[in-house]
Amino acid sequence: VLMEILKTVLLAVVRAVLEFLPISAQGFVQSIACLSGRGAADSGFISAFLSIPVLVAILLIFRKTLYQFVS
Repeated sequence: VLMEILKTVLLAVVRAVLEFLPISAQGFVQSIACLSGRGAADSGFISAFLSIPVLVAILLIFRKTLYQFVS
């Protein structure tokens, strides 16, 4: 169970870093998930799950801009 958690955390870090690069973070995360022994169905769930921290990171980075836009 601990190894699965560590793999998921590693995938989250990879996705967060790749999100700001001009490459497909989605495809890269799915490739890593499949190579690490997870199935294609698992990689889809993990990719959707990993989108949450990416969204939070983007909201934190642009919070001042978003606040000015809403105000």
